[in-house]
Amino acid sequence: QPPRVPAAMAAPAAEGGGVASWITPAEMEALDKPALVARAAAALAKQRRDVEAERARAHAAELALEATCEELEAKYQALGNEHAEVEAEKARMGQALAAEAKALAEVKAQNNAAKLQLVEKDAALERNAAEMSELRAAKQSQLDRAELKATELAEKDALVREYLDRVVKL
Repeated sequence: QPPRVPAAMAAPAAEGGGVASWITPAEMEALDKPALVARAAAALAKQRRDVEAERARAHAAELALEATCEELEAKYQALGNEHAEVEAEKARMGQALAAEAKALAEVKAQNNAAKLQLVEKDAALERNAAEMSELRAAKQSQLDRAELKATELAEKDALVREYLDRVVKL
């Protein structure tokens, strides 16, 4: 009875019978049973080494994938923390901006009030200047009248003296 070849060791036949890929039909006929068993054992050992190597590569790939996943999770966590910090800073800056906007509005209101007071004072100064001009004109008019009266009085006084001198001489 020929030795039994494991299914993993045998390759599907091209057409019909099943011939293993690790040995040709001519070699199978030429080898005796112990040599064939040794050859099959060597092929099986090679297959097991290949399977173990593939398992090791798969395990290494799995470990690398896990490491990459952990690294990405750490980066995601770091980015999440950074995002939270940026959002907090944004909120603080928003509050600071609101406070500055309020302060600016107050300063603008004070500035507008000061401008209004300045306009009112300018208007008061204009009124006072107009009143002063009117008072100066009235004063000048009074001075002119007083001078005219003084001149008239001086003329009358001179006339009265002249009459008095004539009366005294008579």
